[in-house]
Amino acid sequence: MLYDIVQVIPYEDYTVYDYQIDARKVLNKLLKENGVKGGEKYIVFCSSISELEQKKKEAEEWFKGIGKISIYQAHSKQNKNENQNQINDFSKPSDNNEIKLMFAVDIFNEGMHINGVDGVIMTRHTTSPIIYLQQIGRALSFSVRKKQIKIFDLVGNATDIDVVYELYKELLHEAEKM
Repeated sequence: MLYDIVQVIPYEDYTVYDYQIDARKVLNKLLKENGVKGGEKYIVFCSSISELEQKKKEAEEWFKGIGKISIYQAHSKQNKNENQNQINDFSKPSDNNEIKLMFAVDIFNEGMHINGVDGVIMTRHTTSPIIYLQQIGRALSFSVRKKQIKIFDLVGNATDIDVVYELYKELLHEAEKM
């Protein structure tokens, strides 16, 4: 069952209404408390290239005290060869201290699978259950998965009842096929 290998972590659990708090430090705490460590790979889904650039700048603070990060990116404004080179480099195994982050805009929604992805970080809001399922699907590899993947939903996609309900219906439909 999907719930045995997927841990959905809605950012709302850490919403702080005191504007003095730096959201990047709250995210750092969220990542630490949920076992993110060196040697892991995450895909960060962004809504636009400008958001991707901003999130890349924030990533050092997100992972401060957790591990060294290596940043990769794939998006429509980058030529196909550069995207493929970034994907190939990201796909290589991480060393024990390195956390690999692939920042993506609309590139990994369908038809792409990368082995060894430990989780996704959603900064892109969607109301589409198909896009939501495709995004979390980038971290699913049932044949080799020995540990629970992590899905950090920073924009509340998991708490959107329609999306979760539609996802649930799709999962039931897929389970019936097995």
